[in-house]
Amino acid sequence: MRRFLLALLAPLALILTPLGVLPTTAQDATEADAATRPARSGETRLSAAQIASDVAIAREVYERVHPGYDRYTDQAEIDAAWEALLAQARANDGFSIAQFYLAAQRVLAMIRCDHTKAEWPSDLVAKRETVPTYLPFRWTFVENRAFIIDPVSETGLRAKDEVLAIDGITIDALSEKWLPLIPTDGFNEHTKPPQLAFSSEFAGGAIEHFGAIAGDLQPTVALTVRAPGQAPREVRAERLTITQWKDHLARTQRFRRDFKDGVTFKKVDPDTGYLKVATFVNYRNPVKPKVVYDPIFKQLKQDKVGTLILDLRGNGGGSDDASIGLFKRLIKEPSRVMRDVQMKTIDFDGIRDYLWTWDKRALRPSGLWVKKKNSETSYSLRNIVTAGATKVHKPHKEAFRGRLIILIDETISSASNHLISALSKRDNVVLVGSRGGGSAEGVTAGVLYTLTLPDSRIPMRVPGWIQYVDTDAFDRGLGVAPDIKAPMNVEAWLAARDPALDAAKMLAAQ
Repeated sequence: MRRFLLALLAPLALILTPLGVLPTTAQDATEADAATRPARSGETRLSAAQIASDVAIAREVYERVHPGYDRYTDQAEIDAAWEALLAQARANDGFSIAQFYLAAQRVLAMIRCDHTKAEWPSDLVAKRETVPTYLPFRWTFVENRAFIIDPVSETGLRAKDEVLAIDGITIDALSEKWLPLIPTDGFNEHTKPPQLAFSSEFAGGAIEHFGAIAGDLQPTVALTVRAPGQAPREVRAERLTITQWKDHLARTQRFRRDFKDGVTFKKVDPDTGYLKVATFVNYRNPVKPKVVYDPIFKQLKQDKVGTLILDLRGNGGGSDDASIGLFKRLIKEPSRVMRDVQMKTIDFDGIRDYLWTWDKRALRPSGLWVKKKNSETSYSLRNIVTAGATKVHKPHKEAFRGRLIILIDETISSASNHLISALSKRDNVVLVGSRGGGSAEGVTAGVLYTLTLPDSRIPMRVPGWIQYVDTDAFDRGLGVAPDIKAPMNVEAWLAARDPALDAAKMLAAQ
């Protein structure tokens, strides 16, 4: 999928509330005393008038351009959030840029679109490059509990330690504070906890990302942890800079950034293959998908493998060429992933100067882009514009035609979710694991515009297209559902067992 850049800004000064206390109404938001703290030394402060000006531009852009702006949340609710942010700004005589960013991000999350979010302004990005804000370990959430995966060796922390508190704040309280700021497609609330620990969108976990901009993080972190079956213990350790954190990721080899490095294949038994595709991201270090896929699918055909277990867990999407390349090798008859791609408007007059994309033609879309005008706020696009998004694909000559078992969980979204949703129409397909992320009916993405607010200089992502998957059935606002439920649980995780893969192997053996 094409990547451009962007994001929005918006309201509820809820972000700035005390830990563990989140206002739930506009009135509560105006009473959130943490938002009224004085700006810290060196912070740039925006006046209430500057915030009102930025908000007015953001609202116009999002209402005119975002095709899913009120898809899952009533616009009256979003409008109330905008107004609450403005009321808080007036009562507080403005915000610092950090406060404004956090308040805006909370409102953006209300739109319920994973591609809609605010970016850090450049001065804050530069600051994070040098200040240690990262926890000295990789970690994960299992059943809403936090566990360390790869600790820095000198810390005294151990793999499988459960993190109970960070700087005296419980994991539950931190979750309550930051989960509302994490965007997700539709009603997939189950996808948010893992992002507290890690998300490529946040360059780390949400706790570190939002905590850094809120100024909550100190170079030394106090941790309360507990090894399995033992009493809690206190550990103090030094946080990492972004360079140290990236080095730690590289040493532990747990993070696959690119498609060419994220595809592995092995035989489970003579009649069963296991294919892991960890990511479809193929734009940083691109390769032709056939170079990766052809040897695998030739072997499947040559060995007359009857069952393929396809593991897409952890795959948050990426590039069309990588996902479509896999799709063509898994279909049995001519098929398409998308049935339609639409824009909300082709008129960017009055807002064009605030927006940017990689392809400037997307700021001046002509009538030639439009295949069909559905209404005043809906235009179906031609395949020549969408890079063949609705193209019907023929099966590849090496396409796998046997039984397909797909492993899914909450970490799949975007292109991987679309692929699975479209493949679910194919016969002899079984989904195993837990409910996916993304939207099985299709997400708002495609072209992403960058809106840069003039006064705060906060960049915001604005999706320009809405994509509709060619699927017969879906749960509105939810990711794909498993046919066989086999979710990860704490007991299995601690024992290094994989319930979904175990269930798939049992099914394959039948």
